[in-house]
Order: sequence, then structure tokens, then C-alpha cells
Amino acid sequence: MAYTAIVAGSVDSQNHPEVAVAGVRYTTVSSSPPCGKICSYEWDTAENGKYYPLLYKVVNCSNILYRMAYPPYPPVTGLPPRRPPSHLLQQFTVDQKCPITFHWYFNDDKKLIQENVTAEQFRRFLERDKVANINSYRDKNVLKPALVKYVHTIRGKRVAVIGTVKPWAEAMLLNLGASNVTTVEYRKLLIEDARVTTTTPYRLAKQFIGGYSVPFDTVFTYSSLEHTGLG
Repeated sequence: MAYTAIVAGSVDSQNHPEVAVAGVRYTTVSSSPPCGKICSYEWDTAENGKYYPLLYKVVNCSNILYRMAYPPYPPVTGLPPRRPPSHLLQQFTVDQKCPITFHWYFNDDKKLIQENVTAEQFRRFLERDKVANINSYRDKNVLKPALVKYVHTIRGKRVAVIGTVKPWAEAMLLNLGASNVTTVEYRKLLIEDARVTTTTPYRLAKQFIGGYSVPFDTVFTYSSLEHTGLG
């Protein structure tokens, strides 16, 4: 059985049939099995990109959200292992496509305690963003110009931030006109600003399954998704 997904974005129309919905161009990508290739290293279609190949894979697996909402395993109480478990090494290395060349160990157990960002602390983020680069990563200040370029996807929109340590991204997005921001973070977090809501992946998954989640217009993430899952 084949499954066809409609994916928004700009791709090679010669390889991917396009449809238009409400004036927006979408691309159809077919997949087999119906749930997509979420459990394999295969992809449905590929094309050359500027820096990396663009790999397209349909994902339509309800089990992902159910496992997030209702984890089948008990909470981890011990320290994280210093080396990938041998029986999971193939998954950690993406079927040995990403060999491990050195080991870097973090123990963020204490960071799981709820953190409160006061209104005054967040106000300082907002003010600093107007005069300086508040991005804590050394990216030579290329992020803010990129956000400005695509400000039409931010201004007046409902935006989600996936993963945060310090709410610099939330401040940037609000200063660029986001109507409100929802931070999705594993640990409990409170940011004292009426325009900012915080939640966890578990609560968000339950809301989606229950049919009462509100879709986001735009999702922002920076150095977060690649740390989710195996580590």
C-alpha cells in the first residue's frame, strides 16, 4: 500500500508532483508502507541541495506521539551511561554512517529542576536583543539576519520554540512581532511574560492525541532536535 503526503515547501517539481491549496504550492511525496519509513534508514525521494542532499521521507506514525504521551518505560533514575550501549551502537551511529571519533559526556540531571525566568530577567533579554546579539552560540550573528529575512513567517504568528536553556530565542521572536510563543522543553520551565507559554513534549503529545492542540504557524529550534532520542 502506498501513502501520499502533501508537504509545503519549494522542491524540484520535475521529481515531485505539485498541487495548490488556497494559493499555496504543495508537493506530494508518496511512501510505502502507509506509516512512512520512520523505522528505517531509507527515504522516499532525494535531490541535490546547496550543502547537503535533500532527503524526503513521509512520516505518518501515530505510535510516535503515543509513546511520547505515554512512555512505555519507567522514568530513568540512574546516571546516563558514559558510552553508548553496545546493543544500541548501530542506532546511535545511524547504521554506522556517523562513526564515533571522540566521547563527550554531559550529566544534566540537576537541570531537570524547574526554572523560573522572572519578568525582569526576560525584560532584559528583550532589551538586549534590540542592541546586541543575544544568541549564546558562536554563529557570527548570522541567525538574526536570517530571521529578519523570513519575518513574514513570524510577525503576527503563533510560534513554537523547541528546546531552550535561556529564553534568548523567545525574546528575538517576540521582538520580531510574534503574537505569542510556546516553548516546548523537557524540564519544567516558567517564563513570566503573558505572551510566552511553556509546555513539555509529553503534554503537547497528549493534547494532539486528544484533538485539542492548537496548530503553530511557525516552529523554531536551534541545537535541540539533534539531542533528542538516543542522545
